[in-house]
Amino acid sequence: MAGLVFTHDKTRIRRFCLRDKILFGYHLGDLNDIYFDRCQYGATYAGERHMQDLGMMYDPGGIPTWLLFQRTEHMRTLIDEWLPLAPPEFYCHYNDPAIAAQLEATYVCHSPGRYLKMGLDDFRPSADHPFAANVERLNGEHAEELTEFYGLAFPSSYWDVSLLDVGRFVAIRVNDRIIAVAGTHVFAPDEQIAMLGGIAVDPGYRDDGIGTLVTSALVSVIREDDPEMTVGLNVKADNQPAIRVYAKLGFGVTHEYWEARFART
Repeated sequence: MAGLVFTHDKTRIRRFCLRDKILFGYHLGDLNDIYFDRCQYGATYAGERHMQDLGMMYDPGGIPTWLLFQRTEHMRTLIDEWLPLAPPEFYCHYNDPAIAAQLEATYVCHSPGRYLKMGLDDFRPSADHPFAANVERLNGEHAEELTEFYGLAFPSSYWDVSLLDVGRFVAIRVNDRIIAVAGTHVFAPDEQIAMLGGIAVDPGYRDDGIGTLVTSALVSVIREDDPEMTVGLNVKADNQPAIRVYAKLGFGVTHEYWEARFART
């Protein structure tokens, strides 16, 4: 089977993605039944059993996101055969500029940005801060408060209230008000992968070590549940302050990729 094959076989998808849990962290997270029906997985195969490349289209309603992380030259075939079925507009995450060039035969690329994937190598907790005692865990009861916080502190952040029940979130509260949050965009205990996301600090408290503290607190919560959990995150390549925070905690760069919006010409 050299061409594109659409699949809902969770076992094969999982087996393929576990080869690189940081690169395919979101693919693994979306195997959760809450999100799986929002996804379309397409693969190329070597023979009958072994996936060569895997793409995923995630559509929660609105503009979908297409994840195209190439491992072999067969990704080109996957894209060529999937393109006629693709929506008129989508966001795309891709790890090879040649993928964008291939898409641009049919679509216009808007606002491409370079990003890094980082993985936790050797966790170095940060708890020496005046607000260390102000850390608290969040759950579904905090959905309204957290939605309001993101609207003020990080309006461009991806946010789905279901993440509170599926994943792990912590906050720092001062004078009964949330001033910082760190959470997971992927939390998949069976696959032992957590991808951090939605890390935000109130503008009035930035540049004071709060981001380091809240991120460290979240990693501590995750590792308390499972010391062997793989922990990763995505960050814009030009966001040097955030990269320094993550490096201080023990994260290292694992992959380079790009994000862009594509619209049909």
